Amino acid sequence: MDKSEGKYIRWSEDCVWNPIGDALAVVKVPPPDIGFVITEDTISGIILNSIGRDIWDLCDGTRTFENIVDQLLGEYKGEPEKIREDIQKTVSQLKKESFVTYEDTIKVYESGTLLLQGYPVWSDNVIWNEIEGKIMAINEDTGVPFELKDEMREL
Repeated sequence: MDKSEGKYIRWSEDCVWNPIGDALAVVKVPPPDIGFVITEDTISGIILNSIGRDIWDLCDGTRTFENIVDQLLGEYKGEPEKIREDIQKTVSQLKKESFVTYEDTIKVYESGTLLLQGYPVWSDNVIWNEIEGKIMAINEDTGVPFELKDEMREL
């Protein structure tokens, strides 16, 4: 187990996300002062399936790993230890790839100020869509597309 015990799990501040059907596309973007320049070195993303999306939704900075496990054990049927292992695997992978972080204290996000405000390019001039089974984002101002790579589609 990684060092999540007793820590509050929250979304990294450089992530933006968008639902795509039952899945969730999560993309890390450079800090706002760098600007939104899409290259393989400056941006990465993942696609979370519906279970991964449920885990992601609970990583809001107000819950510990144990809180997340307890809540999902109440929602999913199956062997509790297997469910716990699957949650741990997902959270550990999200942490390893810097999509979530661990905090010592609760971090409450205020409604309307969550992450996206620092990235105006992710408003009306960026389109997300699923095209032939792949998630694409395109900046309408620059015409620069970004496709989530197949290896990003694991969680």
